[in-house]
Amino acid sequence: MAKKVILHGLIDPDLMPMIDLLIDDLRRLYGYEPSDLDTVLFLENEKRIGQPVYERFIKVLDDKRLSLEKVMTQLSLEREIFLRLPPFLGFGENEKDNKSDLLAPLVELIAVTISKALEGPPCLKHSKLANSMERGDTVISFNYDILMDNALRNSNKLTDSGYFLPLQRVSDNGYWRRPEGTTSDVSLLKLHGSMNWLHCINCNSYLLRRSEKIGSWNTSLPRFCPNCQEPASFKRVIVPPVLTKDYSSQPIDYLWRQAGKCVSRVRDIVIIGYSFPPTDFAAEALLRIALKYSLQKEIRFTIVNPDETVFKRFAKAFRSSKIEWKSSLEAYLDAV
Repeated sequence: MAKKVILHGLIDPDLMPMIDLLIDDLRRLYGYEPSDLDTVLFLENEKRIGQPVYERFIKVLDDKRLSLEKVMTQLSLEREIFLRLPPFLGFGENEKDNKSDLLAPLVELIAVTISKALEGPPCLKHSKLANSMERGDTVISFNYDILMDNALRNSNKLTDSGYFLPLQRVSDNGYWRRPEGTTSDVSLLKLHGSMNWLHCINCNSYLLRRSEKIGSWNTSLPRFCPNCQEPASFKRVIVPPVLTKDYSSQPIDYLWRQAGKCVSRVRDIVIIGYSFPPTDFAAEALLRIALKYSLQKEIRFTIVNPDETVFKRFAKAFRSSKIEWKSSLEAYLDAV
């Protein structure tokens, strides 16, 4: 669904250079001919994806070589290694300064795509999951979307303090105000960032848009930072989906530390929809560091995933723990 949404209907003019960059890189890295990727038509003053070649573009995106993590990792390595040349070879100190930051446009495309893909009524499964949670529970999420945020808030389980984020301002229905001071029954730690978090570069403040998905920059963001009142200069607080993810910057580093503290205090852990890919060392490190080996036999894990191989892989990695498998979210919720 996401692949169709990126290229469906009217495209914000600010996003067109990003799409052009993506198309250029697909052509350059994977050898697609221009005719395979020539999808953009100009209609008056707007730019719209051409429907006659729409399906052809979707077929290109179905190429198994084009996993999001793989493409973004290759672009990241190109930027960090191959475009960086030492000055003694006759180049400037950092020749890549003249190159566009390709990860930022792709992150923006990801954000807009997720926002569009998740339009619609609240998810009943998320609502049921949120209602099953009790005071003191913690949700650790690797997702950017705000489905769980909205479900927890609608069930009165989440307040602004539940994010463990140093928020300066919060937007609710278009009005910016101070964050809530009330304690949150359930904590929500989003270790890869979130669709509705913004960072003002001018004053180093963090902003939350509670139940709103952030759309394209030129239509949805305030013209001035609601905290410092300077002309807006915002960045999304999102960790790009590259193989070598950087968790060292704030507030992501702090959130991972808080997640470790939360995991170390619990004895019942439910893992929903996460496949534990072999290349994601950080998630396993979180569990192993927070749960010393001597304590793992006291932990009960519940793996909720339709793929039984995920359960078997996890059971092999944490063999001293008690591990149960639920093949669907419905099966887990029925047992709660």
